Amino acid sequence: MASTTPIKLNKDQFILISKLCIPLNIISLISSVASCVTFVFIRTYYPKLADRVSFRLSFAALFCDIAYSGHLLFNLVWEATPGFLCGYLAWALVFLALSSLFLIVCIALVCIVAVDAEIV
Repeated sequence: MASTTPIKLNKDQFILISKLCIPLNIISLISSVASCVTFVFIRTYYPKLADRVSFRLSFAALFCDIAYSGHLLFNLVWEATPGFLCGYLAWALVFLALSSLFLIVCIALVCIVAVDAEIV
């Protein structure tokens, strides 16, 4: 059975984790922006290819990933003080992570429905 004891981090451990996460989030942000640029080019030059539900859902998931990476980067470099901004960042990180996951599940469901429709 998994332990439910919370893990306590001291300031040095948090700084080490932040130094590791910042470059990885920058890479994630760059790749998501590059994917969105690719989406725009496909939408501009091959509009029939881009006129699919799964393609539009993947663009929305990419947008959520961009926003998530941006908020997480801001959270890692900002000295947290209780207040509105702290609450907003906590809400945004949870909302954007779950939104991205929801959109990916929607893409899977659309693909399943499309495969079932072709079989029938």
